[in-house]
Amino acid sequence: MKAFSHKTETRVKWDETDCSGVIYLSNYCKWFDDAIVEFLRSRKITNPADGGLRVNGEPQEVTFVVGEYQCRIISPSRLDDLLEIYTRVEEIRSKTIIFKSELRDGKDGRLLATGSSTYVCIKHGDFKSINIPKNIVELIK
Repeated sequence: MKAFSHKTETRVKWDETDCSGVIYLSNYCKWFDDAIVEFLRSRKITNPADGGLRVNGEPQEVTFVVGEYQCRIISPSRLDDLLEIYTRVEEIRSKTIIFKSELRDGKDGRLLATGSSTYVCIKHGDFKSINIPKNIVELIK
């Protein structure tokens, strides 16, 4: 199994729970996605408000969109718990990147959820899938 290469932390907030104080399901995808954004940022790949990717601040002609999410909830977490999200690149294909994520309890490391996200590279502005530029692949590896 590949090692996780990036860690992000968050704390469960009131609006992220259901009426019983347990994490509401859509937040797993949000946290996994936020962690991927931070993973990319750590490699100098950012996504500013115009939607196009930037590499080292330079605009690119591509961006990523989510093609698929998968999440398996193993154990619940509750309001105010500290969470650790671990991210790694599972596979890079010509037009897609598959990220794997784990959500762990920040106190004892207990596994709470696992996930997979497939990002599709598209030409910025026309939503047609294209090959991921080599400079981006090199930064992500």
